[in-house]
Amino acid sequence: MKCSIPKNETLVIVLRNYLLVAPITVNNKFFKNPSKSWSDNIALIVVGVLSFSITMLAFIPFAHQYHKKLTEEAILTIESEFHDNVEQLTHLLDDNFFLKSCDELIHDLRTSIFGLGMAKDIATFDQNGKVLCTSSERHPSFSIYSSILTRLGDSDVHATLAFTKRALTNNQALILFFTKQQGRGISVVFPKEVLEVLVSDIFRFGDMDYRIDITDKTAIDSIALNPLRMEQASSEILPFTVYSAISYPFYFQFLGSKLWIGLLGMACALIVHLFFSSKKFAKNSLEFSLALAIKGRNLTVHYQPIVDQRDGSVIGGESLVRWNDPVQGFISPSIFIPLAEKVGLIDQ
Repeated sequence: MKCSIPKNETLVIVLRNYLLVAPITVNNKFFKNPSKSWSDNIALIVVGVLSFSITMLAFIPFAHQYHKKLTEEAILTIESEFHDNVEQLTHLLDDNFFLKSCDELIHDLRTSIFGLGMAKDIATFDQNGKVLCTSSERHPSFSIYSSILTRLGDSDVHATLAFTKRALTNNQALILFFTKQQGRGISVVFPKEVLEVLVSDIFRFGDMDYRIDITDKTAIDSIALNPLRMEQASSEILPFTVYSAISYPFYFQFLGSKLWIGLLGMACALIVHLFFSSKKFAKNSLEFSLALAIKGRNLTVHYQPIVDQRDGSVIGGESLVRWNDPVQGFISPSIFIPLAEKVGLIDQ
């Protein structure tokens, strides 16, 4: 006679015992068996360091994408600022302003400067590029370069930029030109520092260096020699290009912002490592072996007769369960019977 249990109940018993053994395994790795503690801890450290490093290195391409995104954001910021300036000044091209004499218009030009932040001068010019009036001079005697007029004519938004020296002060300046009606145009002079104000917050991330070129002239350049990586983006509506460079601080700050993901990846790797370690421990445990022995019909029943000593006749018998494990050998009933009662296998 041999004992057997249904397959599904065996699986439940095995899983239940595995879940009981798993925390014991974790406990043993850290608090028990000093002879193995060093090797176990080293294995955990190696798994943790490798998983964390691999997770963080996987974010390097995302750092490059973010570098590109910030560069393109700088383009959009500058475009948006100059678009807003154009919108604020377009009314000056209307007849009731543009056709005024310079003595009358100069007041409107000077008033408009206060709404443009860092603007230094505003001027009106005709279709031939002749400057008609400026906010600083009633009778100007200079003209807009023909190359600028050509760019204005070719522009889809009827606006362009130039980086040149101011006629009056001889200082380098950024000039915005735009037209809205045929034969009428406005120029706005800004110090080149306006570009720094617009993009400084963007490029503050990771201590990025940058350069801004207006047409073929460099307006701002803070890029050091031999940066780790360069990114370039050009405006589609205005003639300027932004270059940005990153070094180690950028990677440190970007990866630092993703540190929690690296720690999460390390935690997952350690959980998986402990899971398989616990699974291996469970498979080598006596409880697991007992469940498999019942499932594999490796428990045998031996009958021992009960003899009447008076006449030697057999008056009964008792059945004894014996377990001879193929790996661990003969297991004493005094061991596996209490174990079966403890884990709920005794009725099987």
